[in-house]
Amino acid sequence: MYIRDYDRVHIRDYSIFSNTISSARASGGVALAVANDIPSSCLNLNTNLQAVAVCIHIKSPITIYSLYLPPHQTIHQTDLNNLISQLPSPFLILGDLNGYSPHGEELK
Repeated sequence: MYIRDYDRVHIRDYSIFSNTISSARASGGVALAVANDIPSSCLNLNTNLQAVAVCIHIKSPITIYSLYLPPHQTIHQTDLNNLISQLPSPFLILGDLNGYSPHGEELK
């Protein structure tokens, strides 16, 4: 499912935290859905990556970070280091990373 900047998404009893990209065609972007009974807040990130980070408070706070890397996009170590330096510990990074190995078939 593709969601554009102007689309309103509603899932009953959940808060939606998202970061979409402006594009002529629907593509990319990320979202996290957090149950309304879990205290949560969105973190502001300074990154060019398609990402969203939410701090949730269950017994103690944890930051959940969702990242999307389009196929064939190269991510640089400095981009990851910059991202990680902004996340309060503990954190969990999840996402659609479209992993690729230059070894291709050798990994099977």
